[in-house]
Amino acid sequence: MNTKGLIEKFYSSFSNGDVKEMTTWYHENMRFQEPIFGLLKGEKAIKIW
Repeated sequence: MNTKGLIEKFYSSFSNGDVKEMTTWYHENMRFQEPIFGLLKGEKAIKIW
């Protein structure tokens, strides 16, 4: 899937409140960082939703 398709699928799932579908697009080794939660990796980052 190309980047545009991936982004469209992710945000479609997000706007529909479909967390299960939305998080299937996350890589298992992803990293997410922001001021409130700090650095989250992998499963912990996915569980933020």
